[in-house]
Amino acid sequence: MARIRSIKPEYWDDRKLARLASRDARMLYIGLWNLADEWSRLNGDPQWIKGQIFPYDDDIDAGYVSKLLAELENPELGTVMAYEASGDPYLYLPKLSRHQRLEPEKVRSRLPGPPGGGPDNDEPPAGSSPNGTDPSAFRADESAQRADQSVHGAEKSSLLYVAGSREHVAGSRGARGRAGEPAPCELPRDFTPTDAMRNWAEHKYPSLDLEFETDQFCHHYWSTGDRRKSWPDQWQKWVGDSWQRRTLSRASPQAGQATSDVRVITGLALAADYAEEERAAQRKELLQ
Repeated sequence: MARIRSIKPEYWDDRKLARLASRDARMLYIGLWNLADEWSRLNGDPQWIKGQIFPYDDDIDAGYVSKLLAELENPELGTVMAYEASGDPYLYLPKLSRHQRLEPEKVRSRLPGPPGGGPDNDEPPAGSSPNGTDPSAFRADESAQRADQSVHGAEKSSLLYVAGSREHVAGSRGARGRAGEPAPCELPRDFTPTDAMRNWAEHKYPSLDLEFETDQFCHHYWSTGDRRKSWPDQWQKWVGDSWQRRTLSRASPQAGQATSDVRVITGLALAADYAEEERAAQRKELLQ
């Protein structure tokens, strides 16, 4: 299964790789990253690799892929190591952890390891790594550290991009979501609209009974236990929705209702509005 991999800008500045490997070989090397598992292993059959990386290039065949792999197997580069297990070809990418953050401790490899691998090629033997390299080579934190070291000479903007991407991923798994946003919480038991909220509602929806709507709002969300990032915003939405429901109930009677039913519904709605206006007037008189 192919995997998402990233390419750091300094890859294209690697003079040694450009000098010892052709352009097609360098492109193939990137494609191998997508095919390698978390243990840097992949199927080494040239025919299979051709179908995975160059499926639509008729001028490239398995023989040409074998030639490109031979370039990458140059000991001076150390980018690709070919080996066999039970008569089948495999590849190991020793430097993949310099380009990618690998986490082999989270998944077992389905492919046999290269010479020097651990028992059953699933876990590293004591004192060595899954691939016979440095024992700490596949710990995720140290893999990330080496990835940062590999961009030591890159532009500051590139480093900031990498750091920002990690913070974004880490933040998306936390309780706060994007930076600066409050965490969702339940409606506080002492919730009450501020003076500014009441002035807004009385100006925009003068006929609504704000005390009644606030009581309904609180009882509803206390009983459901819903969580919101901003309860004042949710209260304003509740008030607006209540006004809309009342308006629609007067303006759009249900299809099939008799004329007398429509008159009754309209009359009840008007009576409710008058009652709300009267209660609002009484409250204002008491406050004066």
